[in-house]
Amino acid sequence: MGYRADRINRFMAMQQSGPIGGLAYLEIGVHEGSTLAEVNCGRKVGVDPSFSPEREAVQAKVGDHVTLHEMTSNSYFEVSQETFDFIYIDGLHHWEQVYSDFVCSLARLRPGGLILLDDTLPIDWFSMRRNKAFSIQSRRFLKPKARHRHAWHGDVFKVVPLVASFHRDLEWATFDRGNGQTLFWRRLEWADEHSSSTGSPVTTSERKPLRRIGNEEYFWFLKNRALFQIVSEQGFRLSRRAS
Repeated sequence: MGYRADRINRFMAMQQSGPIGGLAYLEIGVHEGSTLAEVNCGRKVGVDPSFSPEREAVQAKVGDHVTLHEMTSNSYFEVSQETFDFIYIDGLHHWEQVYSDFVCSLARLRPGGLILLDDTLPIDWFSMRRNKAFSIQSRRFLKPKARHRHAWHGDVFKVVPLVASFHRDLEWATFDRGNGQTLFWRRLEWADEHSSSTGSPVTTSERKPLRRIGNEEYFWFLKNRALFQIVSEQGFRLSRRAS
């Protein structure tokens, strides 16, 4: 099992003490369907504008019980009001689209729901380029001996400071195993029990609005890395707050 599905299944298991078959899961950005196929829950929905290699092959891989929508996430959210317990966002790696997916996902999130955002930790200047081909080609030319020759994250990382600025009801933690991923939850619904490697959680007073997030570069990310609340996945746990 891939680390993405393994992580998702573990977090979904935290959402209820019994079997997770009754939970509903939405995946934005399915591609070949590898993660979607390995997620364990009763209701699964996948959205992608272009399945690879084709929709029929992905449907066979994930199973007939999974609902696939071959359309953009914008179109999906326009026509569907279905709600979910867990939403995984791994679509277009441009911060504007990712933030749009995030906001729409919040509106479809059930009480106690969680959102996992992929690719939030760029590994170098090349990986955060918005154009994937340029990212890989420029690294190959300028750093031919680079270890992660094909790594590409886009500028997804810019969504985290946006959440910090405009969504004061949310908390988050970022995990760096595999591609960096950030988990979000509503503060009034969950309490995290981890010991943060970056110190105490980001306070409300530290969440300063960003006026030009689109212009921020990799060096801004390095300077503000603590904002992402990178923690050890081992031992991390969420517990429901008493209602």
